[in-house]
Amino acid sequence: MAFSNYTELQAAVATWLNRTDLVAAIPDFIALAEAQISRRLRRSTVRASVTISDPAYALSADVAELRSLRLVTADTRKDIAIAICTPEILNEHRATWPAIGRPRYAAVVGSSLLLVPAPDQVYTMEISYFPRLIPLGAGNLTNIVLTEASDLYLFGALKEAATYLEHDERVPLWEAKFEAALNQLAIVREREEFSASLHPARLPRVF
Repeated sequence: MAFSNYTELQAAVATWLNRTDLVAAIPDFIALAEAQISRRLRRSTVRASVTISDPAYALSADVAELRSLRLVTADTRKDIAIAICTPEILNEHRATWPAIGRPRYAAVVGSSLLLVPAPDQVYTMEISYFPRLIPLGAGNLTNIVLTEASDLYLFGALKEAATYLEHDERVPLWEAKFEAALNQLAIVREREEFSASLHPARLPRVF
């Protein structure tokens, strides 16, 4: 089961199905599986440094959900977290804070990050976020999930073919393998995310 891109994945699905009349439907099977993966899979945090100088910053297309924001300066005393809030709360802060200054609050509106106060200079901002799963297709032959867990895509596409495979005894097996691969990858990502922050407990000293 060695495949690393969309073309090879389609070929693998066709081989496992052993049906010549489903080739045109295979991209749909993959897309349906991908929709489930996108909704259910725990995403790894991505961190990036960007520069901001305007009250609105255009977020990258792969940003699905913000986790944290902070300014990064040469003076660590000025490295402050930017609070993420709703657009309504941001408007309240806009009415009480100076129009220009060091940004302290932010809200996502559409594909833009709005900042209050508006930056009074060019700042470096560290952004931590959950990335959006970039769908596979002719213009995007691979993504991080296919690289990490090609079996997840394979068994997901195979189980989505169940409508065409009436009374196929293999379907329950593919469903079970899809769920197992999904759970295993979620555990790996959770371990990678949080294991480094865990420290052994220290017992108090008794004198």
